[in-house]
Amino acid sequence: MDNNTLLDNTYEQPLNNPTLQTPPKTHGRIRPAVAGAVGALAGLIVGAAGIYGIIKMTEQPPTCPGCKCPRVTSGISDLDYSFLKLESSDSNIIYSPLSIKNGLVLLDAGANGNTKTEIENVLGNEEIPKYQNIPGKLSLANAVFIKDTFKDKVLPTYTDMVQNNLGGEILFDPFESIANMDNWVDQKTFGLIKDIGIEITPNLEMVLTNALAIQMDWKYKFDDEKTHGGSFYTKDDNEIKATTMMEATSNEEVKYYIDEKTTAVSMPLDSTIDNVNLDFIAIMPSNRIDEYINSLDSSTISNVISSFTSASVPQDGIVINIPKFKFDYQLKFREDLEALGIQTAFDKDTANFSNMASEPLYVEQAVHKANIDFSEDGTKAAAITVFGMASKSAAERKISEPIIINIDHPFLFLIRDASNGTIWFTGTVYQPNLWADDQEAYQISH
Repeated sequence: MDNNTLLDNTYEQPLNNPTLQTPPKTHGRIRPAVAGAVGALAGLIVGAAGIYGIIKMTEQPPTCPGCKCPRVTSGISDLDYSFLKLESSDSNIIYSPLSIKNGLVLLDAGANGNTKTEIENVLGNEEIPKYQNIPGKLSLANAVFIKDTFKDKVLPTYTDMVQNNLGGEILFDPFESIANMDNWVDQKTFGLIKDIGIEITPNLEMVLTNALAIQMDWKYKFDDEKTHGGSFYTKDDNEIKATTMMEATSNEEVKYYIDEKTTAVSMPLDSTIDNVNLDFIAIMPSNRIDEYINSLDSSTISNVISSFTSASVPQDGIVINIPKFKFDYQLKFREDLEALGIQTAFDKDTANFSNMASEPLYVEQAVHKANIDFSEDGTKAAAITVFGMASKSAAERKISEPIIINIDHPFLFLIRDASNGTIWFTGTVYQPNLWADDQEAYQISH
């Protein structure tokens, strides 16, 4: 296809955002409060798959010309949790494995030689599931912005791959400012992320972008009349009062798991889409969460999920107490990818993106950031993965009572598609919302 026939972008209009009882006493050291938080978090996810929507596509894309078909794991993989270990800190973290994988697929499609090998060693060999857009609920999008003066140097095989196999947009831009890219990100994330996070530099030629966002209610909502100031214990075991959601349930779709080492809860989101089952999972280890994360692998999470028990099994159901939380986070993305083995891509002397353009390129900037709002109604979450491609002349830049589920210690969370195990978001909560900050609003509403 001639580069002059590439499609110009017409921006879509942004979608509108969907926009006290004392809890029963807990038995023992394990505090499963996570379950409530899990439900709220799953509501909103922003990701990047390039095809707008959440309806799963049954047909796989055709093999891309001249290279292996891009792949992303269709189930739980160690890559999903690698960034938790690399970023290990005492702060809240959120990122989207699904968005990162889709961003790497965009990069991989234009790579060659050792650069391609390094990217594919991180991605693995399984193909990515595809989803379609649900207006106001799910946005999944890929785009490649190309500088107007560079478009004749971009290979048609690459742009065809992005459009036909990855469902992405090819957008031309003068690169005089970042405004058009910011506008695209704002629209594709329902306004949850306002800026793309990179800067215009003299040799910036292409920007590869993936955006993922969800705004979903809980299938079974929390009653805000039950939200209260509940105890939460920090990493150092200091007690604070957190804004804690509470719900008693015997619903068979809500699940829990408790043993001497782990407390976990799983709550479904209301996707209203056939064959797509998003749920929110909170996992609270009884020991230090940093030790748990350091030893974490895909089998650990699989074992917990396979051991879940329905809340309908106990005679009196379960009671979930889980804190609200709202925060954003930006990975040290380049450092993390280099630690995982993607190194030549960032080196202007060794990067090989000969399947992308006729002029040598390297990754000058890499950004991944995400945010989440976990509340009684549901979850809003968004993430973007961005690679800024520069020509190699550019300067290098660094850039019998109910079972009580209390999530009251730092915990790990996942948002996943239960139908195929794909992890959309994951992260940790060390610091939930403080009751002192929220109490007045609840008193007014009550």
